Amino acid sequence: MQGPLQYGDGLKAFVVNLLVCQMVALNRVQKLVKAMIGEVIAESTLLKFVMRLHQALEAWELDAIEQLLKAPLLTSMKLTAG
Repeated sequence: MQGPLQYGDGLKAFVVNLLVCQMVALNRVQKLVKAMIGEVIAESTLLKFVMRLHQALEAWELDAIEQLLKAPLLTSMKLTAG
């Protein structure tokens, strides 16, 4: 193949699911991906998939937390629980 190899969103989502949700070890994910596509993906690349998702969701997460803390139900629960 000429040029840099590019991975699709489906493969990235699959890798993130295995690493984050299923807690599969990096070397096992590498072996599974190699069996699927015939190429070994470096550990650093796999971890980069996770980091990019984290960065993409960071602003959304902060906004969601802020909105939840302003919600009347959570505010009243917070006051009665403490």
